[in-house]
Amino acid sequence: MENKELLNYEEAFTNAVEVDLDQIKRNDLFNNIFDEQSRPDADCQFQFCVLSIISIASKQFGFPWLNLRELVSIVEYVLNDAEWLPKGEKLEFIAAEYLNSNLKLAVSTENGVKISFPCVVKLKKELLQIKKFKKIYEKCLEIFTQKYPYPSFKDDIIKNLMEKITDLSNLQQNKDYQIRFHATKGFGRKRDDIYSTILDMLDQAKYSVECMIAYYSEDLKALARILGLKAYEGVQVKVILRWAEDSKEVNKKLIEEIFRTINIKQSGWENFKYALYPIFKKSVGIQSSVANLHAKMFIIDKSRLLISSANVTVPSLRKNIEVAISTTNIDTVKEADRFFDEIWNSLEVNPGL
Repeated sequence: MENKELLNYEEAFTNAVEVDLDQIKRNDLFNNIFDEQSRPDADCQFQFCVLSIISIASKQFGFPWLNLRELVSIVEYVLNDAEWLPKGEKLEFIAAEYLNSNLKLAVSTENGVKISFPCVVKLKKELLQIKKFKKIYEKCLEIFTQKYPYPSFKDDIIKNLMEKITDLSNLQQNKDYQIRFHATKGFGRKRDDIYSTILDMLDQAKYSVECMIAYYSEDLKALARILGLKAYEGVQVKVILRWAEDSKEVNKKLIEEIFRTINIKQSGWENFKYALYPIFKKSVGIQSSVANLHAKMFIIDKSRLLISSANVTVPSLRKNIEVAISTTNIDTVKEADRFFDEIWNSLEVNPGL
């Protein structure tokens, strides 16, 4: 696959923008807002506060987006002692203007409300050596931790899980297959994160992709786009989705995004098929007796398997403690593939949405 053919997916986890002092300086945008006589560095503090929030959200917490009002509320909290700081809608307007005019490479705004992060924003270390900037950054981090706390026991949980799979991991030695452990971002030491692993596995698919997905979040379009791209390349893509009242709308968006990607390429429609559980080929009687689809499973080229506790949603992949195991053990992959086929063969393929 040529690089020019690749969709620009999940940039927030592959690209980074470093912010330095040149981007935090006197700004004409603020000339009529902040009193330069009484507080000559007012706009510099405001800019650094906004950049700190974006950096913490995109880099440390892995958020793909943030609401503008949420950003402004954090600015008001952090700079609450500043008499020169406007409040409410006026501050929202100032923040939006700053984002749109000065940070085009780092963020994009939608409808003036949603701030998306196409890149991870990193603050250069020199900035945190400036005392007043360091204080602002620490207050931003403090309120983020309060609003979106990671459980304090997270490292102990991960440590225990790692100990329990040590024996399985040791099977990698002197064997012709692998077993790997994955977890969500931000917990304990650095390790392969679940979502990046799923995207990497899909990107490497050459012949077939089989997925079971309970819930999908439209903020994670990377998954849908790469599935559509694989169908365009000739890979046979099969997806089983949970079809219930609480999942219909979000999972419908996954199918629509896959077809949208294929339509852009104008080829590959015949390679993508989906099934909705529980829309069976034949009636199975009372609907309430049907089991609930809760599995999260990916089988690549019938040679690699990933089973995960995480749904393909922002809360699961960015906030929750979630774990996954991937393996190339052929017996295990075959058994998973047989299970997938059993479910697939009982369902109606490509039913109307």
